[in-house]
Amino acid sequence: MESDSKRSSLASPPSARPWRLRTKSFLTTLAFDLVRGAAIVACLHLFVFQFSLVRGSSMQPNIHDGDHLLVDRLSYQLGEVDRFDVAILECPLTPGVDYVKRIVGLPGDKIEIAAGHVRVNGRELPETFDYIVDRVESGTWVLPDNQYFVLGDNRPVSSDSREGWFVPREKLRGKVRACLWPPTHLRAF
Repeated sequence: MESDSKRSSLASPPSARPWRLRTKSFLTTLAFDLVRGAAIVACLHLFVFQFSLVRGSSMQPNIHDGDHLLVDRLSYQLGEVDRFDVAILECPLTPGVDYVKRIVGLPGDKIEIAAGHVRVNGRELPETFDYIVDRVESGTWVLPDNQYFVLGDNRPVSSDSREGWFVPREKLRGKVRACLWPPTHLRAF
């Protein structure tokens, strides 16, 4: 009989008070999880990736004014810089201002541009991406160590290395991985 009374007390419905405790516990756990999730996202944003909003038309037809880009901040910290990477960089002439450009020349390269044709180390650059040619521009540059030559894909309007400035490795903020917005411009790089 004793065991029956224990069973009946165990099977009785919970009182209102324990329900309030469970609700409070649930809300506390939810708040903690939200704060922890926000902290993780903030750390990822600071050290691993960032979102960048494009202002200007220097990378058309591939990237447009108003596009939202996903930028990998670790690529250039842990790996190599490759020719044709689309990168976010701090403009050497205007500290604090970021540009999005395509890396065309690597340290030690000789870059020649004539009538819209780009040559690197004496060879025509095989540009397999869409770009707008600037047939007026010409010049020759030799890149020092740790310096990169960048061009916009919309060359007639782009402010880039043709103006005589190069990008030091430490000014490369990250590699553009994708355009995420608007949906009509969704693509990976």
